[in-house]
Amino acid sequence: MTNKNEVVAKPAGLAATMASKFQMEPQKFMQTIKSTVMPSSATAEEVSAFLMVAQEYGLNPLLREIHAFPKKGGGIQTVVGVDGWANLISGNKNFDGCEFEYENAPDGTPVATTCTLYRKDCTRPTKVTEYYDECKRGTEPWKQMPRRMLRHKALMQCGRIAFGLSGIVDEDEAQDIIKNVEAVDVPDPLAPGRHEAKPEAKKEEPKTIDAEAEVKAPESEVMATDKQIEVITTKLREHKVKKSQAVALMEAFGSTEEQGFEGLTEALAAELILSLKENGWLENFLKDI
Repeated sequence: MTNKNEVVAKPAGLAATMASKFQMEPQKFMQTIKSTVMPSSATAEEVSAFLMVAQEYGLNPLLREIHAFPKKGGGIQTVVGVDGWANLISGNKNFDGCEFEYENAPDGTPVATTCTLYRKDCTRPTKVTEYYDECKRGTEPWKQMPRRMLRHKALMQCGRIAFGLSGIVDEDEAQDIIKNVEAVDVPDPLAPGRHEAKPEAKKEEPKTIDAEAEVKAPESEVMATDKQIEVITTKLREHKVKKSQAVALMEAFGSTEEQGFEGLTEALAAELILSLKENGWLENFLKDI
């Protein structure tokens, strides 16, 4: 029987548990997470779900082993950086080392990288080859360090197979999801209600088209206003953002170098402006560029 004067300790919440690892107050910890590794549009539920994934895999969000990008149409996409993947792989109790083999073209261009990973509890290693032509991106890291980026790819994919790592993606995969989310329905490990049954889609009745009616673009396709573009470019000039960094920012929010910020939709331009107003968001975004 519990004495009525005895103080019964309540179980600590997720934020308090993670904050204690960094010797921080829970409220301060949550504010730091929101302002450094999360999109400004993230909801409280999405932040909590993000922290659950970080806790599950033992990843440190403050070291950017795991962070998140905004998705088209709302929501967030979790991203595990190369340091996070290395932590997951080398930290596994059965990890017994890995080796890399490199294949280059006569002119020195990388062709393929093979990662061989050994487990203490397996008699045969896991071996994965990643090919440059299939993995390369037009981003600055791939232009400046193609061999290192291909090695990262080989390590990630080999570790994913060897240790059954699922529900997480690297930065390139996250960018692909953000760009193609309208064409491909990719499950997000942080999507609220992802376990709930999806309602059946209603059949739309055929619509009569009035040829004389004014044709308007769907709200989601309304392009950014001149004022929005002016705010974005002014902010980037203040931070002395390089052209290559600006291009990466355009691509992250659904535009291209050819289109510039004029290629953003009005909704994504507004989301980008909100993100730029967050203290430290731009600096943290550019760390990986």
